[in-house]
Amino acid sequence: MCIRDSIENKVREQMHVAKAQIEYFTIHQNYLNIKTQSLNTFLTNEHLNLQRHIIDRTLNIFKQAQIYEESNQRAYLRDILERAATEIDKQLAGADKENIEKQMLESAIEGLRKGYMDYQNDPILPLVRQNIAREVSRLKALSQTCLLYT
Repeated sequence: MCIRDSIENKVREQMHVAKAQIEYFTIHQNYLNIKTQSLNTFLTNEHLNLQRHIIDRTLNIFKQAQIYEESNQRAYLRDILERAATEIDKQLAGADKENIEKQMLESAIEGLRKGYMDYQNDPILPLVRQNIAREVSRLKALSQTCLLYT
């Protein structure tokens, strides 16, 4: 019985080692699953962060473009008004100066008679309108040219 007990003890020891190995394998499988889930969670979060960054960057680019566009519009309007003022100054300093001043005085007197100014006979207003119309048509032609190349 001694040999049998010895064999049983030996088998029990080997079973204990085998069970420990099986438990280790289960723990290892759990570790791999947790590692995979953690990696997937990390990658998902990084993907979301990247998308948020791209969206934020795109919005910033659009905001900058809008700011530049508004600045360009103000600059164009300023240039148009400056050219119109220069043209008016040329007309007022030109040979037709006395006639323009006479028409301006008559327009002002007419406005005083009516009690309000409607600029109906103002000699300067047509000059301003012509100059602005010329500049607007120039910008429209530029826009149409740009559309042809896009």
